[in-house]
Amino acid sequence: MSGALQAIPSVLLESPNRLETRWLHVKKQSDLHRQRESLDRQRMDRRATADLLDLRAYEGRGLPPFGWRDRTRGRTHVTATMAAVLVRAYATFRAIYPDRRLSLGDLAQPGGGTLYHGTLVRELEGDAAQDVLNRSRLEGGRLVARSLRPATSFPRELHRFEAPDQRVEVEETILAQHSARPLRLRVAVRRYVESAVPEPDQAKEMIREANAIIRRGTLLSTTTLPYWSRDGARRLVRQHWVSPGTRGQLVVTSSRKQKRRLRVADLEEIRFSRFSARKPDSFQRERRWLPTRVQDGRKTRVEGWRRFTALYEAGHITHLTGRDADISYVTNENRSHFAVDIPNIDVVATWHWFEALCAAAREMGTEVEKILVDRSVLSHLKAGLPESALKTPLFTQILKRSGGHNAHHHLRLLASDRRSEAKGADLMSGLSERTLESLRVPVSYSVPLPATEAAARTPDDAAASSPTPSK
Repeated sequence: MSGALQAIPSVLLESPNRLETRWLHVKKQSDLHRQRESLDRQRMDRRATADLLDLRAYEGRGLPPFGWRDRTRGRTHVTATMAAVLVRAYATFRAIYPDRRLSLGDLAQPGGGTLYHGTLVRELEGDAAQDVLNRSRLEGGRLVARSLRPATSFPRELHRFEAPDQRVEVEETILAQHSARPLRLRVAVRRYVESAVPEPDQAKEMIREANAIIRRGTLLSTTTLPYWSRDGARRLVRQHWVSPGTRGQLVVTSSRKQKRRLRVADLEEIRFSRFSARKPDSFQRERRWLPTRVQDGRKTRVEGWRRFTALYEAGHITHLTGRDADISYVTNENRSHFAVDIPNIDVVATWHWFEALCAAAREMGTEVEKILVDRSVLSHLKAGLPESALKTPLFTQILKRSGGHNAHHHLRLLASDRRSEAKGADLMSGLSERTLESLRVPVSYSVPLPATEAAARTPDDAAASSPTPSK
């Protein structure tokens, strides 16, 4: 495997702020060809940062009892500043509302970088890394390991599959290596479920859809790349079209370059997905079509098709380097975390949580840049808050209306500097030795505390560092 290791490029490490600057520059480019060139020239798929903390790793080590939207995706990494702000704000909040809970959703992935639709980035080492390397084959210039597993291989996600025995194809693409000894790899994981065998009419409609994208869209790239399988080595052509007008995206792998219409006999794979210019190289709602061939004399012909659908994973424009966090609203009886249930949001408690976040950020030497909420949530808050709260900078400047944030709010801090990062790292390193009381920050609340909640304040919380179940 030494030859395979030599083919894997090294991870390019840089600071979180520098990594974020690169990604935002790429995402803001309006010319799609220049955006594609920038992605390749700057080798964005290899870039990462080593300066993030895995917040969930602090469970049992002093982390207050956050809930988690899931325990499978691994998008739990943050800057030291963000970690300290969340911990201190939650400790402060629970002093007032000891029976209320908050749950965390997407933070950042290991090593940072863009969160692609349908993709989970893992940092593998030791036996896990060696297993992926041993199973990998060259596909399009990258080493890719494929495996078929039953849905029961993902016990915490069985609700996402049609049946426990449903087959799931796992695609593991090796992006880069941190080191060879010990082996440590950066791997992008995508999962696909196979649909029923398509009828001939459905296959014809699929070809018509592909040809329409080719006619109306823009050919973004054409590359001839090496592939290696049990049948031997060969070179295939990969072409990528996008149609911004229809938000369609098409990637075709074939034995020869395709032009105005697809030549079915040449096709090896067709991938459809939804396109967003601000999420380059992200393939939302991806559908894969693979031809099945039979021998016909000396040649083979396409007899039918297999089709796969990518398992949903959220894609984001932000969440690049650990200063963004998706957090549930404070709800009555801790129900409906990460579910759209506007009437169930506790307006006053949610407002106090926002104020605790702002106070904790200031204590850590930074500021809350914005808190994104949906229009419906903003109206709900406005209807339930007194006039004095609506005139505060928190409501007029920090709260921002943003669609899609009706089941959670999005917290963003200002970019960290060295001082706030050092202060956050110091707090987190000694978290297990601190009491919740010592983590709390002073807050000037603009809305009076409910009498019942104020009376329920406790000097400490014995369950502060115990792991919490997934929401």
